[in-house]
Amino acid sequence: MNTLIAIIILLGVLIFFHELGHFVVAKFFGVGVEKFSLGFGPKIFGKKIGLTEYRLSAFPLGGYVKMIGEEPDAEIDSEKIHLSFTHKHVLKRILIVSAGPVFNFFLAAFIFFSIYYFSGVTAYKPIIKKVLNNTSAYEAGFRDGDFVKSINGAPVENWSDMLKIIRSSNGKNLEFTILRDNTSELIDILPSIKTTRNIFGEEEEIYDIGISLLPPLKPIVGSVVKDYPAGNGGLQSGDRITSINGNLVETWEDMTKIIARSKGQPLDMTVSRDGSELNLKINPILKKEKDLLGNETERYLIGISAPAINPDDLDIKYIKKMGIVASFSESVGHTFMISGYTILSIVKLVQGKLSTKALGGPIMIAQMAGDQAKEGMKNFLSLMAFISISLAIFNLLPIPVLDGGHLLFYTIEVFIRRPVNIRTREIAQQIGVSLLLLLMVYVTWNDIMRNMDTITGFFNNIKQVLVG
Repeated sequence: MNTLIAIIILLGVLIFFHELGHFVVAKFFGVGVEKFSLGFGPKIFGKKIGLTEYRLSAFPLGGYVKMIGEEPDAEIDSEKIHLSFTHKHVLKRILIVSAGPVFNFFLAAFIFFSIYYFSGVTAYKPIIKKVLNNTSAYEAGFRDGDFVKSINGAPVENWSDMLKIIRSSNGKNLEFTILRDNTSELIDILPSIKTTRNIFGEEEEIYDIGISLLPPLKPIVGSVVKDYPAGNGGLQSGDRITSINGNLVETWEDMTKIIARSKGQPLDMTVSRDGSELNLKINPILKKEKDLLGNETERYLIGISAPAINPDDLDIKYIKKMGIVASFSESVGHTFMISGYTILSIVKLVQGKLSTKALGGPIMIAQMAGDQAKEGMKNFLSLMAFISISLAIFNLLPIPVLDGGHLLFYTIEVFIRRPVNIRTREIAQQIGVSLLLLLMVYVTWNDIMRNMDTITGFFNNIKQVLVG
């Protein structure tokens, strides 16, 4: 599936379900629907069935359902008053407007349910691949290769089950039943607090015991970035770094900590290559980087990456099959979880704790759709569910012209017992349209800047072709 087809399917399904929500609930409450359109602008084709014209329009970045009496000041024939949206009770109008976002939530949950039920979920056996030194786990008696059978008598099926119990322990004693050399053993342990970073890059405290699903990365160079200190200093792919400035390096983490603390001072590295030992001098450089959320950070780098670790090679990965009830429960829970993170992201954007450079527009969505489609249908559907949730929440924002803006006016109407003044609504909608246009321009600019290297390369290639 190429990018164009992927984005057409993605947007088409999301828009259809959103407008279907408005349409179905409007019809349920007896509101006359004149048009059901996928897309905006000029009609490409359409067909009228009964009162409703179903149409496909030229610009596929949205859609709409046009109802009789949708505008408060619209003139309506007396015989159509009973079909008028405006003449319905305010609570019915609230339900009709809410139905679009609600159907997007339903779509996301249905997609997750289908993935869980038909494909299962990726899980990892509760095998401890590495017990970190000087941790409560090591002191309690855990060792590499231990298989966790239960915690406090509750069976443990996979690594995720184990982490949930540890994280929710509140530091209370946990009794592990482990299998080692075909013999069951009991180990008591008190989880300790560990400082880590959440998806927003903020520090948070969690309960941990010092075990790892994967063995620690060895300090072996996977790839070398061109024109960076590592390559300029002689490091090559496959080199194993054994020491830096006389300090023994056993893991990738050991190495990155030394580089981060270097403050740009030269590093004397000892590396092993093809059975020989080499001494190299590398000068780290300070580079500005953007994290996944668009926040700028500075750190010292030498320009190398680690070789990839494939969990499949560790014999711990398996597909966990799920029944109808479990799939339903997981899909609803996953939908709520993503919704929570999305709302929290919006709050942090407003608070200034999250960079607006993380926002993306149509170009980024198209890129993501194309990339995930190439990875397979499961990835593509997961992206569709994620964007469906984002679309639902965005539409519920209290911005005039969005569903949330209409809901705001109807909520005010409930309290003041009369519709909001038409002129007030018109001014608010003009402001809302302006805000949305500014937002569209901004996120499109973000997309362009995010892809500036690609765009520059494209035009350079054209220039070379034209110049010869």
